[in-house]
Amino acid sequence: MKILQRIEINNGNDSSRSILFGIPDSANEMKEMFRLRYDSYLENGYIESNEAKLDQDKYDNLPDTYYVLAKMEGQAVGTARIIKQHPLPTIRDCFELDEPQVMRETSPTTHGEISRLIARYPYNYKLPPHTILVGLLDALDLLAEIANVDRGYCFVKKTLFQKFNNLNIKVHLIENYKLKYSDSYLHNYFYNSANPVYPIYYTKEEIRNSLKDINQRIKQHGLDLIQYDT
Repeated sequence: MKILQRIEINNGNDSSRSILFGIPDSANEMKEMFRLRYDSYLENGYIESNEAKLDQDKYDNLPDTYYVLAKMEGQAVGTARIIKQHPLPTIRDCFELDEPQVMRETSPTTHGEISRLIARYPYNYKLPPHTILVGLLDALDLLAEIANVDRGYCFVKKTLFQKFNNLNIKVHLIENYKLKYSDSYLHNYFYNSANPVYPIYYTKEEIRNSLKDINQRIKQHGLDLIQYDT
């Protein structure tokens, strides 16, 4: 894994643990990532079980899809990806909507879709709330530089959108839309009235500014965020 950053967890007794965030660069790490996605989606009832026990879709086979993987003590604990194929999946596959003005202001070649954003906290170690989620967003900011992405779309469950609001992560809800997803694979994910899916858009600058404030709060919990050259 090409390390982008790590979070050092200082527990006050001269020892620490690290959460590593990076780009998976081996077949085994890719499989770990697909297995993590599968386990999370199956546990939440979003997908049906399959023999391979992996979550992969057509966008995972494209050369312009970028990944981040989070690992703690050798265990995969988080992942996300940026898709650059156009039209982006939110528009191509999922929703009918009017493209926001901020998305029309720049070339689609600088747009990217964040998806499969998953944070799974280890059962045997207590972390401050949202540590892995915030670390993934930080790593996605670095990944966006590599992928030449400055804004884009994302579709999120209501519960994740509420977390973004609670953390003061600046994202924008697209209010006028019509759900059109028709594939059976994620039917349970999209068609759940108790926890609906919202289309949102973001800009890298606004996310980055939000994370600056959050990282100051993270340090108050005895965590240090260390970034590496990309």
